[in-house]
Amino acid sequence: SDGSMLGGPMYALEKGLKMKWLAVLFCVFTTIAAFGIGNTVQANAISTMFKEQFNLSVYVTGIILTIITALVILGGIKSIATTCQRLVPFMAAFYVLGCLVILLINIQWLLPAIALICKSAFTARAAGGGFTAAAVITAARYGVARGLFSNESGLGSAPIVAAAARTRNPVRQALVSA
Repeated sequence: SDGSMLGGPMYALEKGLKMKWLAVLFCVFTTIAAFGIGNTVQANAISTMFKEQFNLSVYVTGIILTIITALVILGGIKSIATTCQRLVPFMAAFYVLGCLVILLINIQWLLPAIALICKSAFTARAAGGGFTAAAVITAARYGVARGLFSNESGLGSAPIVAAAARTRNPVRQALVSA
């Protein structure tokens, strides 16, 4: 009624399912996850890289990251959206460019690698190796880590942001979020 936007899982839990206790738990766990999964790993990776490459103190890097993050977040949803709108195309381009550079640097191994994969894929040795528990555990561990630490998955803030989106159809927004 006053024009402010309200929404997200915590409102659905409290108003829709009448489970305020679960809404509170969602908020608490999302806050904890935001510090643990949400930024600690990324900030550590960035500060470690700057320490190793440029001998820049991890504290200096941390302060700079804190200031930049605060400027974006404290600017509200429009500031976050504008920043993402500007950064995501560059991130995608650098990722694709990086992959192409790696492939070009190793071009002499590309066709032999593809041939080896095709030749070895259906052998007994490949099947035995594929079912080795250590390989499965390692693959799962790194896959989950990449999924959690490279994007928002499991953090809980994406549905809060999705609730703030202006859309004609909530189902469409749900599909966009998915």
